[in-house]
Amino acid sequence: MDYDYDSVKVTKNIPDIIKAVLLAALPILDIYDGISVVGLGSLILLILMFIEVVRNDFEFEYNLGLFALIMFYVVYNLALGIWYSEIFEFGGYFNNSVKLIQVAVLFAYFAKKNSVDREKLYGCMEVIALISTFFIYYQWAMYTRGQVVLGIIPFLKSEAFDGINIVSINYGRPNSIFLEPAHYSIYVIPVFVLAMQRKKYIVSMLLLIGLVVSTSSTGLFLGTVFLCYFVFASKKIHILLKSVLVILSIIVLIVILPNILLMESVDKLKMSNLVDNIRVFGTLDYFKYYDIREIIFGVGLNRVSAFLDAVHGVTATNYSNVFVYMILTCGLVGELSGCPMLLHCICEARTRCFLWFFCSSACPTRSSSTDIWVIC
Repeated sequence: MDYDYDSVKVTKNIPDIIKAVLLAALPILDIYDGISVVGLGSLILLILMFIEVVRNDFEFEYNLGLFALIMFYVVYNLALGIWYSEIFEFGGYFNNSVKLIQVAVLFAYFAKKNSVDREKLYGCMEVIALISTFFIYYQWAMYTRGQVVLGIIPFLKSEAFDGINIVSINYGRPNSIFLEPAHYSIYVIPVFVLAMQRKKYIVSMLLLIGLVVSTSSTGLFLGTVFLCYFVFASKKIHILLKSVLVILSIIVLIVILPNILLMESVDKLKMSNLVDNIRVFGTLDYFKYYDIREIIFGVGLNRVSAFLDAVHGVTATNYSNVFVYMILTCGLVGELSGCPMLLHCICEARTRCFLWFFCSSACPTRSSSTDIWVIC
């Protein structure tokens, strides 16, 4: 039986608002346990995808280019696992590749044009960003009174929270409903930028204050960069007025924020801190332990810490900004393989690519919701 395309879209596809809510909440829901290595958010989306595919008689569109790119990294990571099998167990490489396969499947299905209404997705991201920001205000206020409030959904389980005493709010760094302040910032920064583009200045200011309260170097650095960009890039505002706007913004932050919090934020924006910060320039130091083989081919996804510890006895992390991370894990081969996707984004939409590029350059992992918003 032949279906009219418009009819199929209306009657057989999952409503856009449901997909938008789940996609926007994916970075939060994936903190919690689903099945095996599949997080709760990804599990729900996979079920949603299966239902939609079945309802449409297994006829569906997908982003073949993006799927092929991510699957390249899956195969590449497995190959590195075999290569380094004398140093590490292959299981770690296999598990990371399995997780990447689920990313490939979800992005190939949802990150395509007309998969979900971008405005609805942005609206859901804005609501979640504001809720998490108001909660971070509450966390900070309660901490100053000597009470720690954890941003954990009580009826859901998560291995990530097994070491609950290390949650950053325990030592005065609010993390809202995310694992840590940096993850909050990674989610909020793109929403902050999109709000600025839409001239939602009240929303932008609320999110900017939230970034300061989080004390995240990532959030403080990118928040400052984007604020200055939007103020000084506007052609409709005289240079004198632009300077006044920046000064007023600083005064507002000084008036609203406690002095101790403001001073901590200023310290985090010092170049010495940014150079040492693992999400900005700090991991550049790792390259001194790499020989030519590691620089060209990398050591595998999420294996930087294990590699430096096993081979050089150096304590390191798997965090970094995205572009440095790709060289550390997949080498120049992996880095250059991702360039076509970046060039595609530039050709498709310069403004959205600007958002994606700068969020990538200073974030260890981008918000999945933002990636899908950019590609759709």
